[in-house]
Amino acid sequence: MTKYIDEDIQEAFDELDHPTLVIEGPLMAGMNIVGDLFDAGKMFLLQVVKSPV
Repeated sequence: MTKYIDEDIQEAFDELDHPTLVIEGPLMAGMNIVGDLFDAGKMFLLQVVKSPV
């Protein structure tokens, strides 16, 4: 869900003070969860890659 993405990004920047730390921290942690769900067959490609259209 992307409803609160702007607020979430700002909160991450405020807490971590550097974009690289946001990528290496919460973003990678989330991607690991997505990868595990994908590998387990609990998430499918259409759920992982959302079309902007």
